[in-house]
Amino acid sequence: MWLRSIFLGLVVLLTGCVSSEVRHLAQDGDWQAAGFYDGQKGHKQKSADTLAHLSQGMAVDQAAYDAGYAAGLLEFCQLENAYRLGVLKVNYLGQCDDMPDGAHFRSNWEQAFYSDLHDW
Repeated sequence: MWLRSIFLGLVVLLTGCVSSEVRHLAQDGDWQAAGFYDGQKGHKQKSADTLAHLSQGMAVDQAAYDAGYAAGLLEFCQLENAYRLGVLKVNYLGQCDDMPDGAHFRSNWEQAFYSDLHDW
């Protein structure tokens, strides 16, 4: 039980770092890298309003963010990641459903996520 508590604490800590990383990239105007980071981590794609808020008023290059996001999402949606995410009990938000292997990705994730064999 204590391992699960430590793991959940780390997830909360790392979640705070995620927004800091994207905020830093946005403030530097590196929109493609910000999008890639979000996609690779499986985060939902950010709107122009959200990006403008993160960049503190800098001009947003939505096209660069979207291109980076698409490239990052291709990495996130690799089938081998689905089972790993499920084992780690990471919630899947359907980011890969529209990909060619989206149904297979979801199936692998569900199998691992709902398996009692990997309960911490």
